[in-house]
Amino acid sequence: MMDGGDLEADREEWRRAFNDLSTYRIPFGKYKDSLLVDLPEEYLMWFRERGFPQGRLGELMQLVMEIKITGAEEVLAPLRRRRPK
Repeated sequence: MMDGGDLEADREEWRRAFNDLSTYRIPFGKYKDSLLVDLPEEYLMWFRERGFPQGRLGELMQLVMEIKITGAEEVLAPLRRRRPK
């Protein structure tokens, strides 16, 4: 996702990713219509073993998984408060 290049470009990508995480929902499966930030870690790990979806959805799912497995889930709290109605 981030390549460590231009700092301002990296910041913009992080802003975009966190904005997307506040609205992206899983479009299929057991957790259909759930926000990605609400997906259980076990579900994300299942995708890691079998392959994430292609495109932005897969990128964001991987980001959420990394946040959760590294114990940094508190960064997702503001996204949950911004939850769309």
